[in-house]
Amino acid sequence: MEQEKPMKSFTRLLDSAKKVTEHRLEDEMVKHPWRRPFNATAPDAAKPSLKRDFEQGLVYPITEDVSGARKAANLDPMPPTAHKFTEQAEKKREIMKDMGTGKKLAFDPEKRVYKY
Repeated sequence: MEQEKPMKSFTRLLDSAKKVTEHRLEDEMVKHPWRRPFNATAPDAAKPSLKRDFEQGLVYPITEDVSGARKAANLDPMPPTAHKFTEQAEKKREIMKDMGTGKKLAFDPEKRVYKY
């Protein structure tokens, strides 16, 4: 029985997660096979969205499709989020830093990558 291929969007999401990850767990296990497995707290599928949240204060990107849909619904093309109010994104980053959110998720905000 042939196995189904994942949706293209899911594959792209996982590929972008690999780009924002410094060390892949599989690579570490090959180098150090006797070490206990490390469970990363942020699943690969969530990493690109979380990275955007850390950087921009918004989980989903505002693309032409999103702004077009907002215009069609008689809304401002740019939602009232961190894209519009950049100072609020900085406040959100400070709160997340104080809470240790990046550290808990193994995210380095300076390098803008996840450790695992």
